[in-house]
Amino acid sequence: MRELSESDVKKLWNVIDELINASEDSIVVVEGSSDRDALREIGVCGEIAMASTMPDAYLVDLVGGREVIIMTDWDSEGKIMERKLSKKLTSLGIRVNLEYRRRIFEIVGRHITAVENLSRFIEALNDRRIKR
Repeated sequence: MRELSESDVKKLWNVIDELINASEDSIVVVEGSSDRDALREIGVCGEIAMASTMPDAYLVDLVGGREVIIMTDWDSEGKIMERKLSKKLTSLGIRVNLEYRRRIFEIVGRHITAVENLSRFIEALNDRRIKR
């Protein structure tokens, strides 16, 4: 498995910083508690909702007028959930942001397919940088 280049590491940190900032005014939707915990570990402090434990109607009420950042896994289940949520929310006039999910996957997709593994992946990147 090929390691990330320094350029990719910088891109990843930039996207994560953007996600952290955007989460302050938006709501981030993940599949489950492990995904939520991983995002917390990388610094996402905004509200995070777990789609797997929440009825769609409750999620819509929770969103209010905020943008929704969907951060489901990059596997087939995650894609299905992303499409379902995106379609449902946009049909109700709610802005949906898929950019962070897409951009992170472009960088880490060869290495991980689940949001819950993101914090450990980043930790491993940091450990390698320190050892150099």
